[in-house]
Amino acid sequence: MMKKLMLLSTFLLVLVACKKDPVDSGEQKPVIELLTNNSSKTWQVQDGVAKQGDLEVNLIASQNPCVTDNQITLYSNFSYEFKEGATKCNPNDPDTILTANWELSADESSITIDRFVFLGRSVDNPTFTLSDVTENTFSGTTTVTLNNETFEITVIFESVN
Repeated sequence: MMKKLMLLSTFLLVLVACKKDPVDSGEQKPVIELLTNNSSKTWQVQDGVAKQGDLEVNLIASQNPCVTDNQITLYSNFSYEFKEGATKCNPNDPDTILTANWELSADESSITIDRFVFLGRSVDNPTFTLSDVTENTFSGTTTVTLNNETFEITVIFESVN
């Protein structure tokens, strides 16, 4: 009897040890799908930092919500709209600040936006090197020159539900 129990225990142990783990397909959604949800997806700046050498400035912390709550909607046809958020700095401002185009690099490592308006500044054709893209956030870094000063800007966007 003891021998049968040992044999059964060994068999169950081997069976459990050989059980396959669930297969993780490892399939990551294409970046275009994460950014546009195959149609359109709206994003809002969650955080932004400008660096120049050892100097680092948080671009969001001291800004008025009428600026930081603005939203960008990326469309799968590579157009986008930059819109006022829930609050406006001037009630007479139009709801849509800017409509333009964007492109995704062939290797999906960067996006270039025709024009980006943030904190009262307009930057033409910035290329954001993507560092992380998920269903809920994406981040990227770009280099911007203003008044002959060059800054590295890192921005984190959060999906708006």
